[in-house]
Parts: sequence; structure tokens; C-alpha cells
Amino acid sequence: MKFKALIAASLAILIVPSAAQAVSITNNDKEEYKLTIFEGEKSRDVTIQPSETIDEVCEKLCSIRLNNDEDNEYEFEGKDVIAIEDGYLTYADENVEQGSTSEQMLDENENMATEDKSESN
Repeated sequence: MKFKALIAASLAILIVPSAAQAVSITNNDKEEYKLTIFEGEKSRDVTIQPSETIDEVCEKLCSIRLNNDEDNEYEFEGKDVIAIEDGYLTYADENVEQGSTSEQMLDENENMATEDKSESN
């Protein structure tokens, strides 16, 4: 009987989607920004206010562009926590306060963007 309860609980965890598996973005700047979110063939625009956090931006893989700037467009996965700092999208460090960025993750994101651009040329 305990075995059936364990299996049922395990299945429930797998079936119920988690908000932790969706991209969230926090605006750490003092101005609002327009985000364009590209998921597959669909795109949508969202405005994010200063100090605002938007949860569940996309669940799987999406590209996010800041203020229609093609040079400020990055690809994120559903588990990513993102921050806007100094007018740029950056990874937020989950070990510190929401929205605070990690310099290492920022460097990695910028390197990936540079590699993507050089591959497309």
C-alpha cells in the first residue's frame, strides 16, 4: 500500500508544472523596458516597470529582446532567472537576492551571444 502512495506522489510531482521551470525577469533599473519574447513562431511584447518581476515569461526555450535592440537579444531556457541591469539582460545569481547578477554568468551569456553572431555571419 505504501508503495502505491509513493508512486502516486511521484507522478503528481512530475505532472504538476512548476513555476521554477519558467523564465522570470526582474528589472533592477530605474526605467521601464519593452521586452519582446520569441517562442517558436510566436512573439509578444511586454513592458516591465522598475523593480518589477515578471514570472513565467516562457516555459521552455525562448529569445528575449530588450527595447527592439537586435544586439540585446538572448536565448534563455525555462529554468533561467534573468535580471535587467544597466540596460542589459543578464543571468541573476540564485544564491543572492532576486535580480542581483553574477558577473561570471553575465560573461558566459555575452560570450554565447558573440559566438551566435559570428556563426550567423
